Amino acid sequence: MRGATRWWARGKPYGMAGLVRLLPLSAALAAVDHFGRLYAQAALRERWLPLPAAALAFPSELGRLLGTTAGSADRARQIEEYLAGVLTNELLVTALDARPASDYRSLLRSIDVRGREHLDRALRGGRGLLLVSAHFGFPYAIQPVVAGLGVPWVAVGVPRPHADRLAVTADIWTRARVLHQLETELANDHLGIMLVDGRQGEAIRLPFLHGEVTIALGAFILAQRIRSPLVPFFVVAPDRPPRFRVEFGPPLTIPVGTGVRAAREPVEEFVQIYRAYVEQYPTHCRPDRLRPG
Repeated sequence: MRGATRWWARGKPYGMAGLVRLLPLSAALAAVDHFGRLYAQAALRERWLPLPAAALAFPSELGRLLGTTAGSADRARQIEEYLAGVLTNELLVTALDARPASDYRSLLRSIDVRGREHLDRALRGGRGLLLVSAHFGFPYAIQPVVAGLGVPWVAVGVPRPHADRLAVTADIWTRARVLHQLETELANDHLGIMLVDGRQGEAIRLPFLHGEVTIALGAFILAQRIRSPLVPFFVVAPDRPPRFRVEFGPPLTIPVGTGVRAAREPVEEFVQIYRAYVEQYPTHCRPDRLRPG
């Protein structure tokens, strides 16, 4: 079984790259979603087929987070959706990296955008814009939407082909340089994207359903300092890939003041929005980013 699991891990990147080369992106996304579900069904029937340990653990971790217990049918469905979601995200990253930005239009036709008025209103403020989300659903599908705005943009800790990507590491000096560069981009009325659930730099831990979540404070403290709008977004797939829905919310409250205490209000506001998405789309969440009780 251990050898089969290694085969799965090693073969997956080649399969993704082949799909991207051979099929239109929307067809490749539909294919990998279908494959993930069929493979999970077969692996649950035939024990010799390997399944990632994270997929097998997903139902119990999700149950602890939500305070529920899944029956056998629900457990199988959750494993299917988890595996299909992981593969879809990996294909998105591979495809967006391998294809020119001009090809984004084909994916954009499969994306329903809601709350665009919040984005447009924030962009008119002339202070740049920070889009914040979490490792939930399909956040990489935001890239075609942002690329279509015609506004220069940069991503922090998010796969970002065809332009600048600011890498976040555990090194405090690197983090400081990244935030300084991001501040410069925003001062030039550009747009930044950050996934804020994680332990990079200064962070706070908050209750989250029957567990807790850790939120990095960099984006919130930066928005306080330069008064740049913080707009939350989440990407879901209620009708399965290749159909996605990008939802922008109203800008988060940016209180007067600086530091951790002042940042707590928009962080709590963001966590409340995040929690509502997990409750509505529980199999879109990634328990490794949340700490079940």
